[in-house]
Amino acid sequence: MSDLPFDANDDADGSAGIDLTSMIDVTFLLIIFWLVVASIAQEQPQHQISLAQAAGNRAAGVGKPLLVDLVASDKDAIWYNGRSWSLDTFNAHFTEQPLELDGRDVVLRVDRKADAELANRVARLCRLHGAGAVSFAHRVAAGGGGT
Repeated sequence: MSDLPFDANDDADGSAGIDLTSMIDVTFLLIIFWLVVASIAQEQPQHQISLAQAAGNRAAGVGKPLLVDLVASDKDAIWYNGRSWSLDTFNAHFTEQPLELDGRDVVLRVDRKADAELANRVARLCRLHGAGAVSFAHRVAAGGGGT
């Protein structure tokens, strides 16, 4: 009989066995963690928007609103569904697919350096194509409520 501490786990052929159950558990936990983090990372916007600051409350809408971003750049761009649109192609998209808006709320996240006229035109187009409420996102002042 040997004085080694793992003698109790010896296999029938005399080789020492190692229990890998907890190592497999940790491996699967890490895989699940990676999958959750990867799915959250995909929801992050692809561009940075500097929102204007405002205070106030906004009533919560029903359902998940559509997000439309207006980014200030050399040429102001409309971002929707992960791609950049001109005003004309944005209008044509909703003309071809009218049910995409169909009463859903739209939240416009407008860079404070973006063209205000473009923001108004996009809001009017959304309403024209059947959006429910069209609202503008803003940063909340410290201690204030709202979106």
